[in-house]
Amino acid sequence: MTHLPDEDERLTTLLRAIAAPEPPPDFLAGARRRYALALSARYRREVSTALVAAALGLGLAVTLMLSVFEPVSFIAWVAVVVADVTAWMTGIAIVLSVVPPVLWTTAVLACVVSLLPIVLLARARLPLVVK
Repeated sequence: MTHLPDEDERLTTLLRAIAAPEPPPDFLAGARRRYALALSARYRREVSTALVAAALGLGLAVTLMLSVFEPVSFIAWVAVVVADVTAWMTGIAIVLSVVPPVLWTTAVLACVVSLLPIVLLARARLPLVVK
């Protein structure tokens, strides 16, 4: 059976058959530089478009939230959340400072050892059912 060359292969051989001088090295370096600049400009446009879209979405969400809730209640809710997080972090810092590191190491190792059979079972392959 004969193998017909693809269109790409034919085009490549035809282009190689054309007698043309090699471009100068500074032309190739300039082309690479222009290509890199064009790519970076494209990425900058994509990033700026994404940032503008995210800012518009955030502004729309804030406008919607402020129209649904009173601004004072929203600010009070944020203050309560910040106070709760601060209280939890203070509690965690106290527990971490009171309990010695040897006990933390033992607890972490016990947790890892207790999870090891679950990981091994999850990685085990089920045998194929023979029909």
